[in-house]
Amino acid sequence: MSTFRLPWRLLLLIEFVCISSSLAQELPFLIFNGKVENDLGDPVPGAQIQIWQTDTDGNYDHPSAGEIPQDPSFQYFGTSTSDENGDFQFLTRRPGLYPARPVTHIHFKVWLDGVDIFTSQLYFRDENTAFDDMLILDLVEATDIVENSAVPTFSTNKTIVLDLGLGGSGPFTPSQAAGPFYPRVDFFSLGSNLINITAGGQPATIGNSSPSTGTEQTSSPSAAPKSKDSSANQPAITLLFALFGFVALTLF
Repeated sequence: MSTFRLPWRLLLLIEFVCISSSLAQELPFLIFNGKVENDLGDPVPGAQIQIWQTDTDGNYDHPSAGEIPQDPSFQYFGTSTSDENGDFQFLTRRPGLYPARPVTHIHFKVWLDGVDIFTSQLYFRDENTAFDDMLILDLVEATDIVENSAVPTFSTNKTIVLDLGLGGSGPFTPSQAAGPFYPRVDFFSLGSNLINITAGGQPATIGNSSPSTGTEQTSSPSAAPKSKDSSANQPAITLLFALFGFVALTLF
């Protein structure tokens, strides 16, 4: 009996660890290379682009989101300023699924000369949404990876085309509502790096990376969230499997 019990318990333990590890798999890092253009196709330098989004569990950092755990390794919102070529960049995570909405998304605003001139949202092509193509992000596996981390990294390029009344005919990036979770704090001073993973006391960085020209990319598998509830309920599911493993190891 004893010669059978140890392998059986060991098998259960291995199975439990594998399932828990799969459930706890983190959504990838995202290098968001962007460009702001006016209606004549010229770059818009000095624009302040703000983004805000959920963490990988689908939670916002906002009083309206309720009393929920916050991820200390994630910033939730940030600001990037376009350079002389209109280029900007963010380092973030692919957002988790917000339980009240069945599609992942990133909110953004564009400010120019201190004025809020544009608001919209960005979505992911691998979720097969019906939104305008100018709001869709195509992800590719990044050649420049986030250093000091084993989490996979993807990149995306997107050009934001704004009608600034200069006589251009478009097409223009469609505007969308800000939603209820625009941060209530001033985050112009926050940077464009929304992650806070450290190794040896050093913050995570992108190896040999710089803002791109905003040229769109061809998509590839991008580790999309599996279902509406998989990210938001991940801790509860993992706990359930932990309890199952404990009971099984106790009984057999």
